[in-house]
Amino acid sequence: MNQLKIRLKLLLCLICLTAGCSGMKPEDKATKLKVFYYDKQSFYEIYGKLFTAQNPHVEIEVVSLDDYYKKGFSMEGYRELVKKEQPDLIFNFDLQSFVEDGMLVDLEPLLKKSKDVNLERMNKNMTAYLRNKGGGRLYGLSPTFQSKALFYNKTLFDQFGIRYPTDHMSWEEVFQLAARFAKAERNNGSAYGYYHNISHPFRLVQNIAETEGLSSTDTAGEKIMINAPSWRRIMDMVISRTKEGTVYINQPGDMQKGNLLIENPFIQGRAAMTVEYSYELEYLSNVDFEWGIATEPVNPAAPDRSTSLTPNNLFGIYSGSKNIDGAWQLLEYIHSEKFAKLNSRAGSNGSLPAYIDSMQKKDNNMEAFYKLYPQDAYTPSVPYEFSTEFYEQVQQSMTGVIEGELELDNVLMELNKIGQFKLDQALKNQSR
Repeated sequence: MNQLKIRLKLLLCLICLTAGCSGMKPEDKATKLKVFYYDKQSFYEIYGKLFTAQNPHVEIEVVSLDDYYKKGFSMEGYRELVKKEQPDLIFNFDLQSFVEDGMLVDLEPLLKKSKDVNLERMNKNMTAYLRNKGGGRLYGLSPTFQSKALFYNKTLFDQFGIRYPTDHMSWEEVFQLAARFAKAERNNGSAYGYYHNISHPFRLVQNIAETEGLSSTDTAGEKIMINAPSWRRIMDMVISRTKEGTVYINQPGDMQKGNLLIENPFIQGRAAMTVEYSYELEYLSNVDFEWGIATEPVNPAAPDRSTSLTPNNLFGIYSGSKNIDGAWQLLEYIHSEKFAKLNSRAGSNGSLPAYIDSMQKKDNNMEAFYKLYPQDAYTPSVPYEFSTEFYEQVQQSMTGVIEGELELDNVLMELNKIGQFKLDQALKNQSR
């Protein structure tokens, strides 16, 4: 934190030297902007202090959303808050529905005049995604996004004489590559082919199913589909790879050993691959092995799509704003190339800068985070009480299969029956 404050002070000094800190210009009128964000302190640390250093005539009021999120903030609740607070900039909203309801300002005319926002140098896949959500127009921008990638231990691959992973591999191909480590003669059980930082194998099953666009229910969210051939194939793959030692998943006692983001088989050099968000970059800075990055595993039917890539700091101008020019001035600054270079923190909290040129770490194929287009898959909503209870039942049954006590086919048939009964009950309770 102290280093961050020192860095911020140096940046402020640099801005003062290059842009001048002599106060307001004659044409600058005092103005006030109201902004939605997680919390006031975070907004000022990341955006506000740098912006107001160059624009001392602008006062920013931050409406903190954290307290609302903690109470279970719904999108309808968000809309009510917008109407109540009448902000100028809104943050992390449902882009498509807000556009459809006319709650956002079209940014295209403003972007055409801008000399500071360079869409050509931004992540084109993310920009295309935002335009698609806006019906072909840009109504929102995000200075950062989050995405996963396949991290691999080059040193381990070289020691075992196994080829490196490549972009656009499927989960099945990743596990086939990982199996070569488990089957290698020189492996005495000290190295795993793949590590997944989760608490149960079913979580990995869910990740793979999401990649392949599968849901545990039909599109209406009324019929359980877990006994479908596609789900059986994925569960069988994860179970067999776990039993043979190809895949390592956190064991019950691992949590007591320390921080699993740092003390896990991949960071310790005992696993060849892992799929993780970009915050993994922070923990790889002190490892004693060479590493590389490829795109996260993809669906072979849609090899250019990512299930994890999403804007994580989405800003838009509220159509009811009384100060659209001032709101655009702040939005433009947050998404400018200059700000991206000053505030470049690759991998910080799992975020990546929209401008790929501002990445600080360029020697490990950072492009892997930028190659895929967001997968816009529809996931049916089901009652929370059902999903919690049912998925716990699935985990218990899957454990029984891994330990050899149960047969997968019997388990899936039984789960389908139990799941349908519980879902019907939950839907009935929800409608009361």
